[in-house]
Amino acid sequence: MKPRFSNMDRQPSSKKATTMIVVGLIVLAFVVTAAGPLFATKNEHKVSICLANVRSMVLACELYSGDYDGITTDASKWMDSIYPYTKNETITHDVEGIRKGEYGYAYANKASHIHEGSVENPASFPLVYDSTHIKRNAVGDLSTLPSPGRHKGQNTIGFLDGHAKQVHRG
Repeated sequence: MKPRFSNMDRQPSSKKATTMIVVGLIVLAFVVTAAGPLFATKNEHKVSICLANVRSMVLACELYSGDYDGITTDASKWMDSIYPYTKNETITHDVEGIRKGEYGYAYANKASHIHEGSVENPASFPLVYDSTHIKRNAVGDLSTLPSPGRHKGQNTIGFLDGHAKQVHRG
């Protein structure tokens, strides 16, 4: 009777060791990627939150204009207009450099009630951004960006095309 498994079926030990090392490295890479945010500093975490908040507000602005035939919201009530799309009041409050109850974001006054299709380059058209105007539904232009920026010297700007990024004022 033949044995079920013979030594011929086994991989050489060096090949098996290499396979185990590769699997170990893949698992390690996955764990580091998944746990990365846990090791971020407090300031890096706040920068990420602000960036996510601005992206969410810009997306809500896009959803609003989609429901209104491409027309953007009235700047004087922009936070109120996008609330049905976010259902989240928290994202309208910056997490750094302002006091509790203040907002810290503004809507571009030149974006009020315009047709999105009329904007030549939506990727360079600021829509929502960090601002020294701290009241609800604040409106302004980029001259209201905090200087220095609230987030490690940078400010967050969301653009009409939906992207947001950190920028140095200057």
